[in-house]
Amino acid sequence: MRSEIIIGGEADRQKLAEEWNELYQSMVEVCLAMENSTAALEYIERSKTRNLVELFHKARSLPNQVQRISFAEIRSLLAENEAILEWYITYNGFKVFIITRDSPQPDVWQSSSQDLQALEELQQEYLDDIKDEEKYDNWKNQLNSRLEKLAAILHIDEIISRLPENCQKLILVPFRYLHLFPLHALTSSRQTDKTVETGCLLELFPGGVRYTPSCQLLQLSQRENLTVEDSSPSKFFAIQNPTEDLDFTDIEVEAIAKSFNPAEVLSRQNASKTGLQQQIALLQNADIAHFSCHGFFDFLNPEKSALILAGAKVTPLNPPLLRGETREDFPLVSEETEGNQTPPLSKGGLGGVPSENKSYIRSRRGETFDIAECLTLTEIFDLQLTKCRLVALSACETALTDATDTTDEYIGLTSGFFYAGATSVLSTLWAVNDVSTAILMIKFYELFRSENQPAVSVALRESQLWLRDVSVGDLLKWVAASELLSSTHKEKIQNRYKRGFKQDYQPYQSPMYWAPFCAVGQ
Repeated sequence: MRSEIIIGGEADRQKLAEEWNELYQSMVEVCLAMENSTAALEYIERSKTRNLVELFHKARSLPNQVQRISFAEIRSLLAENEAILEWYITYNGFKVFIITRDSPQPDVWQSSSQDLQALEELQQEYLDDIKDEEKYDNWKNQLNSRLEKLAAILHIDEIISRLPENCQKLILVPFRYLHLFPLHALTSSRQTDKTVETGCLLELFPGGVRYTPSCQLLQLSQRENLTVEDSSPSKFFAIQNPTEDLDFTDIEVEAIAKSFNPAEVLSRQNASKTGLQQQIALLQNADIAHFSCHGFFDFLNPEKSALILAGAKVTPLNPPLLRGETREDFPLVSEETEGNQTPPLSKGGLGGVPSENKSYIRSRRGETFDIAECLTLTEIFDLQLTKCRLVALSACETALTDATDTTDEYIGLTSGFFYAGATSVLSTLWAVNDVSTAILMIKFYELFRSENQPAVSVALRESQLWLRDVSVGDLLKWVAASELLSSTHKEKIQNRYKRGFKQDYQPYQSPMYWAPFCAVGQ
């Protein structure tokens, strides 16, 4: 039926997938009732991200008849000390498929219907609060308790207890709205060598925690026959502070660029749509692409999600253009106050556009942006980034996806960069703080470019845990010793923390700062 859809295109394929999604759920339930967990997992993979998988095949000149991934192929994606946790939600509960390289078949954990009801209620509260300006403070205040509640509902302790002791790495494959949560930040316990270790998943798995939309997409994004150049990326391209209102973004990019040769940076007013188009060859030949700017995810029209470029901001001369808008149209951005300092801007958190005019978006600070001057998801799909090992999205809401899609189609900025050819994407789950993000990103590249060249997920893990635990005193020592920061930049950061803070104070202990960052892909 899908192959016969020609005129309707992707929209009709999506509608068909939604109509037949219940059939896949029933097939999975039947397979599990017949104790055939291998077939159940293969049906799950057939039902997930179908449009994106087909687009991957078309773009890479693969066979038109998409070959669905087998359980043996899923296992082959894993290292010896690695495991996959893949979630799936049906009408009577959710399941977790646990796969290791030596698994004869998936180990399946199944929830109760009460667990599913509790999960549905929690995700609705979470989404309502994060999308609504008047509820955003409640979302922020409830983040810790909700993550604790989520860990209990998902029975994360039971799932982790089923993993072999030698497991050091995790690949998480969420489902639908579970993509919106920082599962790597959930607390669990693990028994190894007769000792019990308690901590978040990042702490329990030193080999890193990474995400993928589906095992098949992970397989399709694998880069084979890596050259020496691939394993030692040196060509760097960055978009730096296009809107000129993120001071620490300038520090971030200028510091990171020092560790690359060549490093091409489009800064401030040069980082416009026209500027990017003129330098598109530099982006498409880069090993690392770094976007340090404002970003937004449009919950109503995910394909209109975008990264904000220079020249996008407009001053409405005609007031009626913005009439009819309500506060509900524009949720509040996270602007964290550190100590007694002036609240810094966050790197995005832009609200959806009014339904009557899809050409503009509004920020939560009341600014208006012309979407034609932004880099939208639709345009990201048209990029050619097959040489790109990593796309780092140092912006807000870049890991968010369409949670209303019943087929788990994974529509968001991250999927666009995967389709364009990137093998790894570093992205964010909510509006992130300008200052802490700059510090984390500089630390990430410091680790990523170190002599032992860790994987993206490992470098991100270490930088996140470092940011969470670092004290003001240790942060100042790190700044003073940094070879990437200029003396001017060192002074600016030091001045922020020298007054009003105790040396042992940990300013970024809250998951608000370190948990939104996700390593997706390789």
